[in-house]
Amino acid sequence: MSDRRQPYIRSGIRRVAIASQLRAAYEAGASVVELVERHGISRSTVKRLLNEAGTDMRPAGRPALRPVRGPADLDRLVDSWRSGA
Repeated sequence: MSDRRQPYIRSGIRRVAIASQLRAAYEAGASVVELVERHGISRSTVKRLLNEAGTDMRPAGRPALRPVRGPADLDRLVDSWRSGA
């Protein structure tokens, strides 16, 4: 991602498409901060677009629950549990 922010998305099909992409990524476990970095738009714009897309927001500061997708994920989960993280 470049260091420059994208211009504000005012209206139209592009806004709806970006809001839909943000919602899908957020519901798949991405955080608001990850979406800000990935799309180069401000935190307030990400939250506004998620709200417009009808997204059920997680409480602030709580990590997303991500599904275990294989043995490597399970090993990381067990190691994290054992270390008390």
